[in-house]
Amino acid sequence: MASTSFSAQLVLNEALFDPASVGLAGDANRDGTRSSDNDEFLELINSGNTPLDISGYKIYDATRFDDIANTDDPRHVIGDTDNDDVADVSVILPAGGIYVVFGGGDLTTIKAALPNVIFETCSSLGLTNSGEILTITDASSNVVISFNDDEIPYADGRTEGDPAMPETFGLEAGANQSLTRYPAVTGDFGYHLGLNGQYQSPGELPTLPTGGDLIINEIFVRPGTNTGDANGDGTGGVENEFLEIINTTNQAIDISGYKFFDRTNLFLDGVSAAFSGTPRHVVPASTVIPAGEAYVVFSGGTLTADFGIATVHTASSGLLSLTDAGDFMVISDANDNYVTGFGSNSVVDTWNDFRSYTRSPDITGNFVKHDAIDGVTARFSPGKKIDGTNFSAALSVGNFLGKNIKVYVANNNTLRIEGNLEGQNNLKIYNILGRKVFQKTFNIKNTNSFNLSEMAKGVYLININNSLYGNLNKKILIK
Repeated sequence: MASTSFSAQLVLNEALFDPASVGLAGDANRDGTRSSDNDEFLELINSGNTPLDISGYKIYDATRFDDIANTDDPRHVIGDTDNDDVADVSVILPAGGIYVVFGGGDLTTIKAALPNVIFETCSSLGLTNSGEILTITDASSNVVISFNDDEIPYADGRTEGDPAMPETFGLEAGANQSLTRYPAVTGDFGYHLGLNGQYQSPGELPTLPTGGDLIINEIFVRPGTNTGDANGDGTGGVENEFLEIINTTNQAIDISGYKFFDRTNLFLDGVSAAFSGTPRHVVPASTVIPAGEAYVVFSGGTLTADFGIATVHTASSGLLSLTDAGDFMVISDANDNYVTGFGSNSVVDTWNDFRSYTRSPDITGNFVKHDAIDGVTARFSPGKKIDGTNFSAALSVGNFLGKNIKVYVANNNTLRIEGNLEGQNNLKIYNILGRKVFQKTFNIKNTNSFNLSEMAKGVYLININNSLYGNLNKKILIK
């Protein structure tokens, strides 16, 4: 999908070709009715530092544009209020300002909600859900923006149909949601639903969900047959697809029952989005991600690689079935509330060549090709940081801070908790797969000892919940 701005200031930031058809989710213009025509929209942003007069700018689709001046038929002329293809009002877009044109409808509500945005309607945008070409010219018929749904840009300039790139994939305009740039203005186009769980955001810059406790850190969509053995069972191929998420907080998060959807099974009938379908993966009961650590789900196979201290599962459905490009992943909690998502975009779509793409730096960075990072030769690192080290085992102390509580293993078979605190305590121990293997209620008085002789060797998460002081999390190693 190619979008080229020939203007130094004006940028196409969001486009809705195919309004969502589930309930009023597709009511983009907020007039109380979902319309396949009226709720289509294009969002333009003035990225410059000075106001921009866009009066008389013309918007065309593939069926209307003719590059011979004065012989074409625009879908809309900016500033035209009576659909005669002549601007009769002045439209000045301030620096950083947003302009949105809808296919029609009553804009009273959305104008009241977003008074600083310039909204217009036209007789019909007539956007096609596949193979659409948009052209925007200034008042002098100079092309300022070109958007081609059939052209998928690659890092080296190749586009769809190039014989040197026989397998090409891209975003689909007919996705029951808008395509939007993230970050706004400068970012690449991706699916809006994969970004933040919303179908569109006309007149508003897309934002990520608040909180951000869980983030997707690494994803592997196209394992190679000979070089893609990410799960370590000696076999490459589709079972090595994986998704890695990180708990960015200083407390353990129980993700039991969380659901992983991709576009195929989120849109049950190809039209209506819902969290009620069969997910690609449902996280098993008693699965906890310790503070600062990773959770990885693979398509399948035998999990024998070194995943550090990460919690690792295989997909409950048997496969993640990630599409090599043009896909997105959405994660909901057990109550079908949106948690986080990953939206494919035109940059990520160039990286379907047997490598994972990962945030660099881990957690906070943008997605890059794994082995394109300086000093890194590995094609993937499920459960671990880019450099192969474990994610930090953060100690969540809460109000325990300053209470001088000590938690340690003695003689490889005894857990000792030392201190002197009032209140009731609930001790839980989880294994590396996130399953609870021990639970005990006790009072902290000097030293408390717990026999762990029946536990296998390995890393465990200790969680102590005190009725007065909150949670204390710590990792132990039984050798």
